[in-house]
Amino acid sequence: MKTSIRTVISITCLLWLTQCKKVDKNERLLNSQPSIITSHATLIGTKQYLSPDDQYSYQYKTSFKPGDTMELAGRLFPQQLEIKIGGVNAKVVMQQKITILGTPEIPAVEADFLKLVITKAMGTGRSIPVELTANGETITAPPINILEPSAPPPYLGGGKTDTTLVVASLFSFKQDGFGPADRDFVGGNVTAAGNIFFFNKKVAYLTSITGKAPAKVLEAGLQYSSSTDQFQIIGILSATCSWDGADLFISAEVTDNGPNNPLLGTDPNAKPFGVLRLLKMNLGTKKITPLNRSLFGGRGTNRVMYGWPPQKSVAGNIDTVSIIAQEIRVDAYGNLYVTNQVERRSVTIVSKISPDGQVKTLFSLNRNYPGLYPAAASGYVFHPSTLQGFAGPADYATNTTLLRPAWYSFRTEEPLLIFEGDHMAISCNYSDTSRLTGKYPTQRTVSETMSFIGSLNTSSALLSTGEIVSFSYASPMSYNMEKKVAYIYAGQEINELIGSNAPLSGKSQVNTTGLAKYVNFSSLRGVLGVDNKDAIYLFTEGRKTAPPDSPESYLQVYKLRKP
Repeated sequence: MKTSIRTVISITCLLWLTQCKKVDKNERLLNSQPSIITSHATLIGTKQYLSPDDQYSYQYKTSFKPGDTMELAGRLFPQQLEIKIGGVNAKVVMQQKITILGTPEIPAVEADFLKLVITKAMGTGRSIPVELTANGETITAPPINILEPSAPPPYLGGGKTDTTLVVASLFSFKQDGFGPADRDFVGGNVTAAGNIFFFNKKVAYLTSITGKAPAKVLEAGLQYSSSTDQFQIIGILSATCSWDGADLFISAEVTDNGPNNPLLGTDPNAKPFGVLRLLKMNLGTKKITPLNRSLFGGRGTNRVMYGWPPQKSVAGNIDTVSIIAQEIRVDAYGNLYVTNQVERRSVTIVSKISPDGQVKTLFSLNRNYPGLYPAAASGYVFHPSTLQGFAGPADYATNTTLLRPAWYSFRTEEPLLIFEGDHMAISCNYSDTSRLTGKYPTQRTVSETMSFIGSLNTSSALLSTGEIVSFSYASPMSYNMEKKVAYIYAGQEINELIGSNAPLSGKSQVNTTGLAKYVNFSSLRGVLGVDNKDAIYLFTEGRKTAPPDSPESYLQVYKLRKP
């Protein structure tokens, strides 16, 4: 007789069952019914990408598209298991025995790990039911969302320079009242419609779609109060605007009514730590929703910050983990990607926060914080809508066996193509048609190298076509990592390797605006982002001297687009 059991067993209960020696009817029932882990767990034995420890950070996902792979871990009885999603039988494509990593109090336990494919027949929409049946017992897992599939973009690359592209100056910005140590610009991004968001440690700004008139949307000093919580923002550590332009996500240092400012142990060099809040603000209503409260060590938003206490949990529910968001990125589906500084000495990971508030470690190069793939916090870039991009290291390392740069799916969270042996750069075939400019009499094919030293997100733009456009020279280069081909995206081929400190060979590529063919991109190398039409937004941020000889900071924003 089939019994419907509405509860899903947790990892703690699953581990506890292995310790109980009492055999009774209830225990036999629990040992015979299927159970799944619906939160986060560390699995051993999945033969994933981290070696030699082979630890895999498992998370029960709730958002999919047809064709995606769903993972389940727990006591599943795969030989008798039947899984129905939306009332349709799901096909298991992989199954294996694994070990769930235990705790000092509870030893590890053997369990099952399997993968199944989400299909169109299961339906689309939200709250689609998931049921598992084994040994005559049925449990109901948390429902999932299956999104409508979108047509994949064409995968281009290895093309030729578009001579019709133009560069327009959008606005210049300088904030009054800033001193020599202040910066008008710390970071920012671009929405699908082309709104430009940027912030400094004191104020966050958002422009209209035309890029004119930056308006304040949040600033230090803002006070929040509810029946259970109060705080005041001291400074902004990082921030981003959602792809649809509806919400801001802010990591802010605050003073609040919770435990605050004790000393960091007995270390004589320790500094008092403070409180960092991750906040969501709706731009329409100005309503602020607190998402996370974390303690940090260090010197606050003016200097370095890191998670405290060390090795606090970084995966699980958003209200229980440590999030020191040095940088926040966002995709079109509401996921946040946070550069999380978990310890001092620049120990950073990339934490992915799903819309339902679950936090997992996506990228890490530190074995104390295993992630889904070994990539650096500044070594990845992706397109917000297509969710394809690049993941790799960002600096030299002594152990190059972990440095496996990849063309990566941020949707399925797995590498699509791994560049074995290419630890710090990838060589591409570059087709030069500069016979049109007179540099070479015939077309040539040479090797052009894409380097991923430094922050890819601010030096490169990833288009919906799959092209990575790198702004390292006077003429930006486009790379297709799947085909390993490259071409000059804008400017002129005759100047493709001319850096910012070298004279241009061509007499005409000296402008900052107008037809891109005549623009020297050496001074426009900062990338804010792209919009849904693949226009690229660039910036120049630096210092200039103004009377009476005091340094001032400034920001200039440009747009590279089709006419």
